Amino acid sequence: MCASCGIAVTVGPCLYQCIGPYLKTCLASVWECVIWIMKKIVLPIIEFLHSWGIFEAFFYLFCFQWIYEGSLLHVKQDTGFWVAFAGITFAMPMFFYSTYIHTKNLRSSGKSKEIVINLYMLWLVLFWIPVCVRHQSTLVGYMCFIVIFTFLGFRMVFFGLGIGLGWEDD
Repeated sequence: MCASCGIAVTVGPCLYQCIGPYLKTCLASVWECVIWIMKKIVLPIIEFLHSWGIFEAFFYLFCFQWIYEGSLLHVKQDTGFWVAFAGITFAMPMFFYSTYIHTKNLRSSGKSKEIVINLYMLWLVLFWIPVCVRHQSTLVGYMCFIVIFTFLGFRMVFFGLGIGLGWEDD
């Protein structure tokens, strides 16, 4: 073992002195090639997929597939619910992505951020209610209940030793 380490210590620097400069120029040219491919091929493809909504459609189909596969399992099996719940969980970042893309004009016009939040809550309810009904899940049912009431303006305020319950406006 000591002999192997000794060979590595003596042969390694020798190889580096012989091959090092060629290796550096080779790696530099490979790096330039990678940068060119990224700038000229990969980034335009990503920009095209983003601007035409192909990313959005693909990831929504991916999430719907998870929800569908979970819904195919028998109602009494918890596995089906958790597979569908995983699809809902995967869809949540897509809600942010879709809301960000489709509310550019709304955000630039100075409208309230509450409209964007309400749109996000609408996305959540549209996904959660079918899963709740199909799997008879009280967990998702309570989450839908909370989101619907928040969407309608119900608020809870915690202060000191008390809780204030009520609606946002008259």
